[in-house]
Amino acid sequence: TAADQLRSGTRPLDRTRLQLRHAFTPARPIMDPAMLAGRTDLLRTMIRAIEDQYLHVVLFGPRGIGKTSLLHVLCGIAQQSRYLVRYVSCGERTSFDGLIRAVCADIPLLFHASYDPTGEEIEEGLSFADLLGDQPITVEMASDLLSKVAGSRLLIVLDEFDRASEADFRRSVA
Repeated sequence: TAADQLRSGTRPLDRTRLQLRHAFTPARPIMDPAMLAGRTDLLRTMIRAIEDQYLHVVLFGPRGIGKTSLLHVLCGIAQQSRYLVRYVSCGERTSFDGLIRAVCADIPLLFHASYDPTGEEIEEGLSFADLLGDQPITVEMASDLLSKVAGSRLLIVLDEFDRASEADFRRSVA
């Protein structure tokens, strides 16, 4: 295998080819900020918009220009900065209800403004999703619940938003 040849060191051409394969991966998103060449200014602008101006960021452009890579790097930086990060890749059938339930499942109840950090619910490891009933989630319900996040910062990243075809989903997110 290529890995065995690389370990044995007998084929320098194969080693170079393997190194290039890891460095140049146009079909896979970049996860390492060091590999995100030429996008540091854009990344800095996005971070400033989120951190300093509390804005939503919409990143758009043609397929294959590195939007997903940029979002993955942004998510990594946010996690290192102690954000709660929920990355969702949208698809044709993504629903607002499903999106909000997935996001809320990743937010520990510890970060709810109305709960005591030493409370029983916190000790049980409950999340914001445990506060949701069976009824479909409305924009008002989601806004009210997410406005209760305290003691942490929340970053929700929706990738491939253009693939979500339901007009109600797109309107609800907006």
